[in-house]
Order: sequence, then C-alpha cells, then structure tokens
Amino acid sequence: MRQFIKNIMIRDRLILIYSFLIILCITMISISSYYYSAKIITDEASKHIHRILEQSCENVDKTLIDMEITINTFLTQQEIYNIIQFGKSSFVSEKLNTVNLTDVLTNIALLRNEIASIFVFDYRGKIYGTQNYVGTMGVSELKAMAEQGNGKFVWMDPNKEEGVIHVVRLVKNSQLKDIGVILVSIRQSEIEKLFKWQKIATKGETFIINQTGTIMASSGDNFDDRLQDKEFLGQISSKQSRFYHVERTYANDKYIYYIYHSDYNNWKYVSVISHKELIGGAKSVRSIITLWGFLFALLFIGISFIIAYGITKPIKKITESMKAYKIKGVVPKIQFFNNDEVAYLYETFAEMTGRLNHLVETVYEQELLRRKQQFKILQSQINPHFLYNTFDIINWMARAKNAPEIGNVIKSLSNVMRYTITSDSPEVKLSDEIEHVENYMLIQKIRYGHHLRFTINLNEEILNGGILKLTLQPIIENALAHGFEGKKAKMNIEVSGYIDEDVIFLSIIDNGKGINKDKMKNILESKSQEKNDEHTGIGLFNVDQRLKLKYGEAFGLDIKSIEGIGTEVMIKLPVNQEVSDV
Repeated sequence: MRQFIKNIMIRDRLILIYSFLIILCITMISISSYYYSAKIITDEASKHIHRILEQSCENVDKTLIDMEITINTFLTQQEIYNIIQFGKSSFVSEKLNTVNLTDVLTNIALLRNEIASIFVFDYRGKIYGTQNYVGTMGVSELKAMAEQGNGKFVWMDPNKEEGVIHVVRLVKNSQLKDIGVILVSIRQSEIEKLFKWQKIATKGETFIINQTGTIMASSGDNFDDRLQDKEFLGQISSKQSRFYHVERTYANDKYIYYIYHSDYNNWKYVSVISHKELIGGAKSVRSIITLWGFLFALLFIGISFIIAYGITKPIKKITESMKAYKIKGVVPKIQFFNNDEVAYLYETFAEMTGRLNHLVETVYEQELLRRKQQFKILQSQINPHFLYNTFDIINWMARAKNAPEIGNVIKSLSNVMRYTITSDSPEVKLSDEIEHVENYMLIQKIRYGHHLRFTINLNEEILNGGILKLTLQPIIENALAHGFEGKKAKMNIEVSGYIDEDVIFLSIIDNGKGINKDKMKNILESKSQEKNDEHTGIGLFNVDQRLKLKYGEAFGLDIKSIEGIGTEVMIKLPVNQEVSDV
C-alpha cells in the first residue's frame, strides 16, 4: 500500500487527498447533524409529552376526585348512616321525608356517567345498589380490601370482560365507626375518553398502570409485547419520580417509555413512542445533508482536478526538462504565465545547470591542484616514527653516559607523544589512560622533585572499562598549573576509582589552593573559562563536554573545592562501555 502511494503522481495524489477530505468533512457534518437533530427532537418531545401526560393526569384525577366528592356528599347524611347501621331500607328524616338508600345510589349513578354501578354492603348481610349484585366477592372480602385504604378508595385490577374498574372504601358514621363497605364500578371507556386525544398528539400508545404494573386504561387496543410485559411495567411503576423515561427494545426496535406519576392514587400515566418515529425528522435532515453533500463532493472533486492539473502541469514540464538534460547541455526555455514558486523553481534549475556545467569544466583542474598541494603537505610533514626512533637513540645515549634519569624522561616523553598523536579510536581502556598519566607524571616528578607526590588507588575491576583518550591528563595538568600556583606546601595528587550501581567513579584530588565560589559557578558553563588556558590546552569544560556528548548528560565532571584546602574533580562513566569509535 505504501509503495502504491509512493508511485502515484502528484496530481492524482492531490485529487485523492482533496476527495478524501471532502468526503470526510461531509460525513462528519452529516453524522453530527443527525445526532444533534435527534437530541434536539428527543428533548423537545420529552418536554411536549411531559406537558401532555401532566394534562391527562390532571383531567383523570379531577374527574375521579369530583366523583368521590359526589359520593361523599350523598352518603354523609345521618339518615344514610342509620340505614346502613341498622339495616333498614329507608329512614324518615327530621323533615319527615323518607330517605331510601337505593334511590340515593341511583341518583349518584345518574349524575356521574363514569359510574357503571354502585353498591353499599352493611355488616348484617344486606346489599343496597343500583342493580342486583352478581359479584363473587362477599362483604368480608370487600371489607378486608377496603381496610387497606384506611378510609380512602382502594382500586382493584380492571375487569376486562365487563370493561369496568372496581373501587372499594369503608363507610364510617359520624363517630368514625365502620358500618359498611361501598363498592363502585367505574367504566374504563369514560376514563379513556379523558386521554385518548394523546394518541394523536404523541403518535404513540398511552395507558395508565397501577403500582403492580397492571394496565388500568389505555388509549387503544394495541396490547402487544410492549404492553403485556407486566414484570417490566411493574419495574417502571415502582419508581417514585414525578416524570422520567426509560428505553427498551422489542422486535429489534427501540421504544421510549415516558412516565408521569399521579399523587392522587399513585397511578402512572405512560406514553410509549417508537424511537424511529420520534427521530424521523432527524433522518430526513441527514438524508438531505447527505444528498447535498454528495452533489457538493462531485463539484469540489471536479474543482480539485482543475486546481491539481493547473499546479502539476508546469511541474511536469520542468520534470521533462530535467530528464532531457545532459552534461554541458542547454536547458530549453519554458514560458510560465505566473511568476510563482514553480517559475522560481525552473529559474533555479536553469541557474543550477549553468553552474554545474561550469563546475564540470573546472573540477579537473581543481583536482590536479589539490593533489599537488596535498603532495607538498605530505613532503613538509615530519614522520612520527622518525621522532620515536630519535627519542630511542637519545635514551640509549643517556644510559651509555650513565644518566638513566634522562633516559627515563626521554622514554616517558616518547610514550606520551605516541599516545597523544596516535590516530586510533578516541576511546581507550582505562588501564591505557592510567599508563599514559603515569608517563606524564614521571616527567612532572623530574620537574618538581620530592615536592610532588602522586598516587593511584583503583579497583582492578574498572581497569577494562572504556574512557575517552586524554580525559585524566588535562585535569591533572590543570591541578599542577593552577592548583598549586603560589602555594609552597608539598603537592599531593591522588587518583582513585570504584564502581557503584553500574557507574564508574574516578576521583582526582589535590591539596592545592582550591577554587573560589565565583569561579566554581561558571567553570563548567562557558568555554571562555578555558580559552586562554595555555597549560591545559583542552580544559575542564572541553573534557566535560566530550564526556557528555559520548555517554550522555548524566555523565561527565563534578567539581568540589574549598579555598585553602584543595579540589576534587569527580568523573562519572558508564560501566561496560565497549571501546569503539565516537
């Protein structure tokens, strides 16, 4: 794939890139617009359904409350209490009017269309009602159920065959003593009339469930799996929030259940809406954006082709000119309409070919001149082997003249010179560096005599470690040149070394005059501190930089000094460094 992309021409590559970016942008816009529109639609639908369910709840609650008030108004008469308590069919009021309980119940049913039937049971076994009672529940069962309401209506599950909802309540006299039970049958159709209009407003099914998840009334007869899952309906009914919604999937389609809680009888008003229908508008927005995006993509791809062709056509001319160019040939003149980067590229190419032709003509002469100069330089150089042989002759002459000290100095000088100017790798074993320092200090001991004491204390395990050539000598030379300047005490220089946690520590300690604090701050920070050091040549700064460049910033020099006491230069090197070229 990568090789295929490399072989594509710039024009085709530009077209592909532009096309990809355009399609990507349109796709992202389409997706984001769809989800943003869907979110807005869902939020607005939730607010809309909230208001609708709230209104439906108020309508049903108001109707049921009015019905309850009507019943209480007729039944809270002393004459009615006497009939129920003493088991009479009628009772003469104080105004000498005969009060008949059956007539009272009939009037209640006539006043309230939602009431299908109404019965009163006393505890003597007598039943008063708008019609003959054909129910299966006796007074004891009805009383036990009514006692759960503690004076309030207790709603039973609806009777689907009769299309009614039964509700019971205890009848208490003026002394709040239980004297009977009232059973009211409410038509489901009358309750459903109060919220059937929601089906058009919400485009979904609306129904009422009680605390156990039983459907009390619905806006239609579409009782599919969404409405028959009583366990799920019971779960959503158990929540006590005022308004909330849950999502559930049936038959590979997602449905949203919006639930509103009634404080009157703890019923839940539920509206079920298909997610597909809810976000149908968002899908339309997505389709329109996708269509226009496709049209604009075709337009932009065409424009991209024109732009890419206009950019690459002059480049192609330059490429063909480059392919046709030959050494000492003439570059054909190409006319460009625009004075842009491509024209500048061609002018640069033409100028470069002219220079190349000139260089081809002169390079041979320059090569001959270079060889002549190199030959002269080689002739003027002194052969190092000649110097080594000369030092060796002087050494033997000194020993022949019975002057071994001079011979030792000459031999050490020869070793120092050989070690310094050799062209081998700049990294050597630590043992070789120590041997070079010993040769150097032998010469210095001849100079300073018994005033100079030099000791080496190294662990043998570190002698095979790698170190950059000429690391120790500049530090020791710096101590001799500056550390003991103006100090008459005996000069002590000690080199020690050890390994700790995969790091080689080399310490060079002298008892010189030390370094003042101001100079200590900058001694390893600026090359200017060492440029005028005619004694060291390399200097502490250069040594530190060479070590950091080779081994990393964690390694190098660390200087500690106390004026009048001496100086310690600590060298940190990595362990197990193979000796190789830098």
